[in-house]
Amino acid sequence: MDYTKLVTKRGQYKYSVNICFDLRDEERIAGFIPNVTTTEIFREYLGGMIRGNSDVHSRILYGSYGTGKSHLLTVMCAVLGHINIRGEGFKNFTKLIAKYDKELAADIRKFAKEKKPYLVVPVYSDYDDFGKCISLSLKKELDRNNIQVTFKGFFDEALALVKKWKTGKESLSRLEEECKKQKTTVEDLIKGLSTYDSSYEKIFNKIYSGMSYGAAFNSTAGNLIDNMNYANEAIKDRYRGIVLVFDEFGRYVEDYGEVLKVKTVQDLAEYCDHSDYNNHLILVSHKQLSMYTNAMKKSISDEWKKVEGRFKATSINIKYDQCLSLISHIIPKTASWNDYYDTYRDELTELFNKAYDFKGFMLPSDGERPFEGGFPLHPITLFSLDRLSKRVAQNERTFFTFLSSEEEYGLFSVLSDMDTDEFHFVGLDALFNYFEQNIRAFRSDEVYEIYKKYQYAINKLGAAEDNTVEIKVLKTMAVIYIIGDFSVLNTDRSILQYVIDEPEDKILAAIDKLEKLRIIKYMRQFGYFDFLDSSIFDFECYFGSN
Repeated sequence: MDYTKLVTKRGQYKYSVNICFDLRDEERIAGFIPNVTTTEIFREYLGGMIRGNSDVHSRILYGSYGTGKSHLLTVMCAVLGHINIRGEGFKNFTKLIAKYDKELAADIRKFAKEKKPYLVVPVYSDYDDFGKCISLSLKKELDRNNIQVTFKGFFDEALALVKKWKTGKESLSRLEEECKKQKTTVEDLIKGLSTYDSSYEKIFNKIYSGMSYGAAFNSTAGNLIDNMNYANEAIKDRYRGIVLVFDEFGRYVEDYGEVLKVKTVQDLAEYCDHSDYNNHLILVSHKQLSMYTNAMKKSISDEWKKVEGRFKATSINIKYDQCLSLISHIIPKTASWNDYYDTYRDELTELFNKAYDFKGFMLPSDGERPFEGGFPLHPITLFSLDRLSKRVAQNERTFFTFLSSEEEYGLFSVLSDMDTDEFHFVGLDALFNYFEQNIRAFRSDEVYEIYKKYQYAINKLGAAEDNTVEIKVLKTMAVIYIIGDFSVLNTDRSILQYVIDEPEDKILAAIDKLEKLRIIKYMRQFGYFDFLDSSIFDFECYFGSN
């Protein structure tokens, strides 16, 4: 039997969450696993919003790929919008929240019973005009909820088109014909558009489609603040207010930062903070906006820094508890686990006891055997997965996709090569294999400098079959150096012996061989190993020829 039979694959974690598409997916709230970090953010964001006394209405949430920020916000928005709050998934979610914060869970349950939710608007980043993205996303959500609002920009542009069509003999004839199909006249159409009559929105759209042989009318959306006012007036009897969520905002700034009107972003933030309406704006980014704009003109970069300061920032990156609190939910054990545990009780006990001395974990206050939930991952592999993911993960490969996808080098691919007739664990080198493509992508980062050292070491060692353990040592060292927290995890002999799934004597022999070949060196002043200085090697030439 291979090791895949010890754990269950949870498919809902295979793909990244996208709030625009997943907000109404009940699986997202049913599959959410709160922990200390996410509960703190729920408390900070949700607390004042559901009690109606929030003093912060403009926020920005930072989080690397794989930290679960999009899933968190999707669930938060489902709660605020009363979406999928009648099912078992919501009940289970509040029970899990209650384990960390009973008062917050009670507030969420109370809010779910209230008549007025928020109108939640996921923002689609389809245009380089920020105001247009907001206005058209808002219009889409209003239409979804059968709230008839037509922004003035639509009417003004439609009216200008009708007047233009009137000036041509052929276009006027076609306009009269299309109006007749909609049981109206050109004069009534002009009057309806001039008086901002919302019933003429659909009429004009059909006339435009006929005039343009099937094309759809796409207006510039008009003034953003005016549109927000129209929307707020239209929803006030059914909703508490509006919550705008712009996921991947950092990427949006990276793509359009030099042409965006920064003042529009600032104006919307100030509107949410100071208007009489209960509106909230939440931006989401992988890193600080200034890191996306530093390469732009100084005047533009400085402007973005000022705007970024208008938002209350929260980071999910500085929290380190997600691995132990989440892992047992992501890869729950199967019925075969108990027999396996009985067979290898001594080996597991020794492995877990050593992990208690490791300083990187925030151990849960309750429950026995906290490292059992993550096995077959070595406890330090689990810790490193969390930290490495925050450093190098991309949408396609993250903390969650490693644990649940069927990709090459993913967890289940690794486990399929292990037989339960022997005791094994997933060592630190397995993370290098999975994330190597991501690591190589960091061409201008210190991550890439470490990768170049690793490549030089491999090139010098050679790829002979009898070098398998040596290669595992080098991969493990690369992962530890990329994580870069030597106060917690370093590359001394005891750590390398502990985190690689090979006999200890073979690991020590591999380390000695790498030293003798002058591929790694022992740093006596620090007490751990480093890659030998390889600055004389022309890496760019090497990569170009390979």
